[in-house]
Amino acid sequence: MPNVHELLSAGLNHHKAGKLSEAASLYREILSSEPRHADALHLLGVLCNQLGKANLAVDLISKSIEINPHATEYHNNLGNALKGLGHENEAEKSYGRAIDLSPHNADAYMNLGILLEKQGRLEEARNSYRRALRSAPSMLRAQLSLGNIAVAMGDFKLGVKHIKTAVRSSPNHAPAHYALGNAQFMLGQSDLSKASYIRSIQLDPNSPDAFYNLGNVYLGERAYAAAVDSYRRSITLVEPQADVYSNLGIAYLESEQPNTAIESFLRAIELNPSHAEAHFNLGRVLAKQEEHRKAIERFDKAIELRPDYAKAFHSLGSSRQSLGELEAASDAYRKALSFEPGYTDVLKNLASVLALQGSQEGIVYLEQFVEQEPASVEAHCNLCAALLLHGDYVRGWREYEWRWQWNKFTSPRRGFVEPQWQGEQLEGKTILLHAEQGFGDTLQFVRYVPLVAQRGGRVVLEVQSGLQRLLRHLPGIAECISKDDPLPEFHCHCPLMSLPLVFGTTIETIPPSLPDLSRAAEREPSIPDASEGCLRVGLVWAGNPEHQNDALRSMSLTHFLPLTKVDAVCFVSLQKGPASLQTSDWPFHLPEPCSAVKDFADTAAIVASLDLVITVDTAMAHLAGAMGKSVWILNSHIPDWRWGLNAETTPWYSSARLFRRSSSGGWEELMERVASELAMFRDSRVNQSVVQCECMA
Repeated sequence: MPNVHELLSAGLNHHKAGKLSEAASLYREILSSEPRHADALHLLGVLCNQLGKANLAVDLISKSIEINPHATEYHNNLGNALKGLGHENEAEKSYGRAIDLSPHNADAYMNLGILLEKQGRLEEARNSYRRALRSAPSMLRAQLSLGNIAVAMGDFKLGVKHIKTAVRSSPNHAPAHYALGNAQFMLGQSDLSKASYIRSIQLDPNSPDAFYNLGNVYLGERAYAAAVDSYRRSITLVEPQADVYSNLGIAYLESEQPNTAIESFLRAIELNPSHAEAHFNLGRVLAKQEEHRKAIERFDKAIELRPDYAKAFHSLGSSRQSLGELEAASDAYRKALSFEPGYTDVLKNLASVLALQGSQEGIVYLEQFVEQEPASVEAHCNLCAALLLHGDYVRGWREYEWRWQWNKFTSPRRGFVEPQWQGEQLEGKTILLHAEQGFGDTLQFVRYVPLVAQRGGRVVLEVQSGLQRLLRHLPGIAECISKDDPLPEFHCHCPLMSLPLVFGTTIETIPPSLPDLSRAAEREPSIPDASEGCLRVGLVWAGNPEHQNDALRSMSLTHFLPLTKVDAVCFVSLQKGPASLQTSDWPFHLPEPCSAVKDFADTAAIVASLDLVITVDTAMAHLAGAMGKSVWILNSHIPDWRWGLNAETTPWYSSARLFRRSSSGGWEELMERVASELAMFRDSRVNQSVVQCECMA
């Protein structure tokens, strides 16, 4: 029969081999015969702690200490058990006793360091790790811990130095390569950290953290497909983690896979409803999809979870701005700046909002950004929009030339070898004037054609095909071609919207609009005869849904219903596109003469037969204005630059009247006012007719 020494040795061997059940049986066998066997009590206590039975472990190891209070390892392991119970103060004392008994107890120093690091006492923890390393120079854990704590304290170079030492001593130790990758990543050494993570994975293919952090490296490198692959590998190796799904969502978002990104962010939120970043990034996806109301809900939740979340306040402001809620946008931007005063993107957005609100402060800020970043296209374009809106055309036109370098500009620069005209005398040379952007822009700026012709050149005008027939008889044009036609030979060229710069246009020197264009029509308008004395009014309620500001400028036909309360008015729809299907919402038959038009020449013939056009800010406003037709333009409270800030009239079109939606009211409030004005307009027309009849009599 084996003696106690042999039983203890056998139990210890089983213990080291991980055969805990066999080891426990042998320790208990010893204690059944020698209840005060200190080593058996101690080892059984260590084993119980390994099995998660910390209370029993504390009881057993404490009994062993009562028997042998001078065993340093007993106090060290009692500290481990106490730490497992959350009794950190008592654990620290136990580690201290172990060290007092054996000043070279590397394990006790190591465990004390871990406890101190957990409590945030980093400098004390570092000292403890150093002492562990002095006591055991080849102790890998101590070297790694010194490196990790250096990284935690922001000394990334020292962290790399310590961890590299660990890697050299144990080149096949996966956690060492993983720790090195973390330190290198924090130091900004993307390629080196990637190599370290890959080596860690080669040594341990089942490390979810290594795959996760490798994904983070790829995400930073914008290698989104590789990031997705790494995150997905991490997900297969561990219980679902919110952080992994959140970053996976970012990779999908940045690789233009919004629906999959939304799924990932929702999964992250399901796993951790308090994950502020997941709420924030879900909001980013929704904002990109123009779902700004839903995006705002997510930004608000992210801010609720992290009240100092500057990025969330920034994005909240952007969505508020996109919805035209300028006051709320301004508040959000200012809140972001209170947490990050140097947040340049927020300052730029705030400056633009201030300019839209009519504040010169916004322009001052935008000018400062141009001075600070003279090559920034965004800074110049933002300043341009503000200057033109405020009526500073001289400087605004100069800044407008930066549009060609803006990556979101809808009309790329033409790659002509011929020079761009700068306003010099043409002396019989041929100049190509070419349209850019939308129909309305062309209609607004063709007014410059006669001025160009006066410089002595032969003018070829290139326009959108829908405008060619309408504009071909303009004064000063030698030839009007469509963008689909081959170009003739020419000596120089100029985009239409660069002509205001060439001629130095100010508010006071805007050229007069075009003559009546209705004569360009080759057919009679197909509008039903109106009742005698009935005012004929054309309606347009929506613009091109692809326009970047369409959500602000367009409305539904139902918003026009207050106009039906005005007697003696016959309405016709001039609406084109998908919104024309809304005519079924009108309480009476609404003629749609534009349904059969081929181009703007046909549309001009229809407009010519009307008394008034009421339209949102679309090409129809420019057509009616260019024809000298009475036109009421319904503007959002954030108008396009060409309509200015506050006036009810515009120097661009003498027959136009501007109706502005207030920042606090909606379209409903505006349309009630339009209805009242329409009644007065009708009465004035009736009175004019009476006067004319009396004069004829």
